[in-house]
Amino acid sequence: MLAWCIVALVPLTPSSGATVAEECSSAKADAVTSALLQLEHVRDGPCKPWCSNHPIPQSCTWNNCKGCSACVTTTTTTTTTTTIPSPFGYTYVGTGYCHVQPGGYIGGWYKPDAVDLDTCARKCSSELNCKYFSLWVDHTCARYSDDPGNCTTRWEPSNYITYVRAPGRSYVPGEPGAVWMPEHQKDIRAKLIRVFQEPDGVCREGNIQVPGERWSGLPTMAKFLRLAFHDCMKYADGTGGCDGCLEWTGVGERFSRDQHGKAQLNASDDGHNNGLQPTVEILEKIYTDPTFPQKAPALPRSPKDSGISRADLWAFAGMVAVEHGILLNNLACQKLDLDDTAGILSQCHPRVGEPDCEVAAPRPFTFASGRKDCIPDPTVDRPYKTFKKELHPDPNANASVTLNYFKRDFGFNARETVAILGAHTLGRVHNTISLFQYTWKTRSAMLFNNGYFRNLASKEDWYYPTGSFPDGKNIRSTTCRGFGNSSGQRPPARWKPHAFVHLTNGGPVQWLQEKKACPCFDTGFTRPEEGCCSDDIFSCKAGCEQYRIVVGMDETMLSSDMSLYRDFSTNEGIPGGCPGLDGYSTESILSDWRLRTPRVPPGDVHGDSWDSSYCPFTTIADPPGSTPMYQVVEEYADSNEKFFSDFFPVLEKMLKNGYSTEDLQETPMSSHACPYQDPRDWHRYYSCL
Repeated sequence: MLAWCIVALVPLTPSSGATVAEECSSAKADAVTSALLQLEHVRDGPCKPWCSNHPIPQSCTWNNCKGCSACVTTTTTTTTTTTIPSPFGYTYVGTGYCHVQPGGYIGGWYKPDAVDLDTCARKCSSELNCKYFSLWVDHTCARYSDDPGNCTTRWEPSNYITYVRAPGRSYVPGEPGAVWMPEHQKDIRAKLIRVFQEPDGVCREGNIQVPGERWSGLPTMAKFLRLAFHDCMKYADGTGGCDGCLEWTGVGERFSRDQHGKAQLNASDDGHNNGLQPTVEILEKIYTDPTFPQKAPALPRSPKDSGISRADLWAFAGMVAVEHGILLNNLACQKLDLDDTAGILSQCHPRVGEPDCEVAAPRPFTFASGRKDCIPDPTVDRPYKTFKKELHPDPNANASVTLNYFKRDFGFNARETVAILGAHTLGRVHNTISLFQYTWKTRSAMLFNNGYFRNLASKEDWYYPTGSFPDGKNIRSTTCRGFGNSSGQRPPARWKPHAFVHLTNGGPVQWLQEKKACPCFDTGFTRPEEGCCSDDIFSCKAGCEQYRIVVGMDETMLSSDMSLYRDFSTNEGIPGGCPGLDGYSTESILSDWRLRTPRVPPGDVHGDSWDSSYCPFTTIADPPGSTPMYQVVEEYADSNEKFFSDFFPVLEKMLKNGYSTEDLQETPMSSHACPYQDPRDWHRYYSCL
């Protein structure tokens, strides 16, 4: 005969003032723990001695001991209380099947929900009206929506165990955020990864509005990392830091393409957070809705109702974006080609086949909790919006101005400043949002690696053009094969500034990369000489190479990027101060479209393009005697390991801006394997193990 050795936590008579659990012996407690953990029947053998040797009050009924006569005694024995294990976010109530008021029963006769305790708990968490559940393993996961107090009276069958959602504590702005449980990290990470891989679908699911051109406004890994940085900027009055609020001036505005190239727009200091609205709203949905998004774990309570601050969530999201970028980098290293349905993996890694293609984090990030959200402004419609002026870096500045900003507001030295700008290895810019355009890394903007520094230092890597093959197939959806020189080697590269003439001063000016590669593909933008090309459009004869841009997907650097490596001055955003740049000005840019790129000799519209090699290297060293900035760039360009070993602590430092060590509680980010999910798989489910 099967027997159970499980205690029902039912109050005794008022005279005793105790509970059954407090009366159980240590031997009984061990049996309780074993039964609840393993959820297996315990036969008469181990139960019978306990019933005989450890008399307990009458509350130990026939169902507990299956006929053991000692169970009917009223003798009590005081022993140690044992804590019953519970799934994340739930509290153990006891055994027995709950009596329930009419209408309080949700469901539970679907056997797969009752496989184990965690599965039943997740099912309850996914139903916002589920307040407690009773589980009979492999039989029933019954969920209820009525007052948990109605579960104090239960039917006796002890093969049911019952749990109620643990009480929550809603976060109060201005207070430190609560410490994260490992389950928070694991499940929120899975939610974020679904957003990274399916931004459009998740925005539609959450009814998140995306202003302007949808493709440019969707939340991406790069935008989550950008948000984490921008949240930690100081305000103009010197206050602030990571506070879960953003200056909302200019957010949501878009520049019409009809205004581009006409020198009609005025430069503005506002709108540096433009483009982040959908990313913020996605995180707000995750922050307040424990079941969002679908196809990912539901939480027992929302992060907000768990006492977590918004600032902590934003910081965590930025770290997870980096981690996921490393995962995608290594997946891209494992493939040589793609097809037109590859979706998120349609990335081309220029180092495929090389020892430095795959990368590894030097260690897990150290995640700190306890950041305080700003006190909401009662005059605005969202608690994360503020119109206090933030101090942000100038994208048109040179190295000394950029370093001074990061040193003043984040306490960074020169090496740390170079390292943090390596975050630009993810993402791109959009001219309808910021008037800047193109990408730092063509066709690999989702891969976190040292590619940003390799481009900045003009290292030799494959040329990835846009355009179509003679049969009409788009090269970007067909192959990851890169173009090289006539010897089949990676081609050399150079940088040149280009003025886009959106602004009245001729700006903005960006630096565009050209690679000296074979010109036989997409000849609408090249003019190869006769006899240079053969049937193999990836090759050419020696001496036929030409400097080529990536039409429509140029690899770019902002002046604040380029200045880490090359030393120049700026005047209203237009670079100067190098040999050959003397005549590069608003007047020359607006006088002739051919002078939007400086020429050699200056002002000669038929001259060759001037390039960055005329500028000296940036030799700024801070602190004095440390490695000059240009050499730090070269170190990172030559080694993913050196870049990662510096970037990880610098990002952690940035995400603590405005706090002392004592203000925050640090814990290593839990190491969870989050299997890649194909967005095309109907049965996909994002989870971390």
